[in-house]
Amino acid sequence: MLPFDNLSGDPEQEYFSDGITEEMTAQLAQLSPERLAVIGRASAMTYKGAKKTIDQIGKELQGQYVLEGSVRRAGDRVRITAQLIEVGDQTHMWAQSYERDLRDILALQADVAQAIAHEVQIKLTPQEQTRLASARPVNPEAYQAYLKGSYHLNRWTVAEIRKARQRFQEAIGKDPNYAPAYAGLARSYTLSIGAWLTSVNESYAKAKGLVEKALGLDPTLAEAHLCLAEIKDEYDWDWSGAETEFKRAIDLNPNFVRAHQRYCELLWILRRHDEALREARRALELDPISASANAEVGYALYWAREYDQAIAEFRKTLDLDPGYARAYFGLGRAYLAKGMHEEGIQALRKGVDLYSGSRAPDGLLGYAFALAGERDEALRMADGLKRLWKQRDPDAAYELARVYAGLGDRGRALEWLDKAYQEHHPSVRAVRIDPQFDGLRSDPRFQDLLRRMNFPP
Repeated sequence: MLPFDNLSGDPEQEYFSDGITEEMTAQLAQLSPERLAVIGRASAMTYKGAKKTIDQIGKELQGQYVLEGSVRRAGDRVRITAQLIEVGDQTHMWAQSYERDLRDILALQADVAQAIAHEVQIKLTPQEQTRLASARPVNPEAYQAYLKGSYHLNRWTVAEIRKARQRFQEAIGKDPNYAPAYAGLARSYTLSIGAWLTSVNESYAKAKGLVEKALGLDPTLAEAHLCLAEIKDEYDWDWSGAETEFKRAIDLNPNFVRAHQRYCELLWILRRHDEALREARRALELDPISASANAEVGYALYWAREYDQAIAEFRKTLDLDPGYARAYFGLGRAYLAKGMHEEGIQALRKGVDLYSGSRAPDGLLGYAFALAGERDEALRMADGLKRLWKQRDPDAAYELARVYAGLGDRGRALEWLDKAYQEHHPSVRAVRIDPQFDGLRSDPRFQDLLRRMNFPP
């Protein structure tokens, strides 16, 4: 599914056309994957404004059909025009225009999904028919605020997350029973991009209350189950509970790329590496030209200590998106694990320069300098992280532990790990498998830390 064109004549309405694209993708994605696999949002959005033929797009995405269309909005009236094209011979299989009041936008999306299912000869199950037929009216103002919140959240900067929260809160104010707005607001509190807007404890406490409200309003909302899984994984360290919720989110939406990615992370934390790689590759199948999905495969290989394969995947990711900081961090880690210190430092420097959060990722560089024997540089990084800690940046404690582990200072490394543990910082989950902490594994204090985190044997 390609991004819908904005025909409203107003650039400010891009959030609306992007939001409709994402909502339609979600509608189609909830059909069973063995019958219809829908390309993920990240891959689809790379074609926004691109001047490529249907044949090119079909080959790049390895898809059989392409859905394209446009959105025109005037006041509270919405007109969607969509057409389904078979890639092989570029036959226009179906085209239709729909116009509804904004209150009925969910029913409009359901109508499009049903029409597409019919055209590609998918027989809907009774449950799917019931779900599509039960689309309820929405408060137009709440819906628009929700789309704006999602638009800002997808831009992944601190300033945009602030805007997203305001919009989700506005949506809730307009319609206190609108479950997706609670789920969106909850997710905004769990995004660990390195520049928290509140403390870790406060962030997850707020997220938990919001996601419980979302599920109380709509127990079938996959986004809410995913957020609850993330809370149980990242903060509660309730590993079995997290796995149950990840599986529930995937059951509700089998094509949910982010759910497969986050479930992958839980699996590698639990040292179930074959399963983790399988989930990462499933996400990549669904979102083949997404930098995030490609990098997830790299990380699954890195945590399994398959460093050469991980390096190849991270390089592939950077071919897709040379500005993707997380791929540089993964590449740097893999180089360091192979003893390639100069290459590791170079990759990490690029990642830090591109990073949109705080300077806490300097901990990776500090660790790299320590391994390379540049002790003064490592200590300089540690001093900077201590200043961040005093400014209440919760990422700093874990990063300081990393630097001191690189320096071989077990005492300080364990001291800062314990501070990160007290914060329940999400990164602490990785200590069980992170090669950067291998020098601490024989220490009884490290073993006690793992015990306190409820890891299975």
